[in-house]
Amino acid sequence: MVVLLYAAVPQQPDGSVMTRATELAETVRMTTPSFSRTRKELVSLGWLEQAGRVAQVKIYRLAEQEDEAQGRGREYLRVVG
Repeated sequence: MVVLLYAAVPQQPDGSVMTRATELAETVRMTTPSFSRTRKELVSLGWLEQAGRVAQVKIYRLAEQEDEAQGRGREYLRVVG
C-alpha cells in the first residue's frame, strides 16, 4: 500500500515525494510510527530510496526497479492526471 501511495501522490521532477509522513500515514490509515517502520523496510528491500534531505527531514522516492525479463531499468511509476 505504501509503494502505491508513493506512486500516486504528487512528485518532484526527480520522483521525490515532498508530502509529510504524517499526511501519507493518515491517507492509508496507519499510525505515523507504523508508516515510518514500513518505509524503512521498503528502503531495505529496494522499493524506496532516500532522495535527499531538507534540514532534518529525509525525502524519499520510488526506487528504479530492474526489469529482469528485459534486463533494463523501468522508469518511476507516475500517475497521470
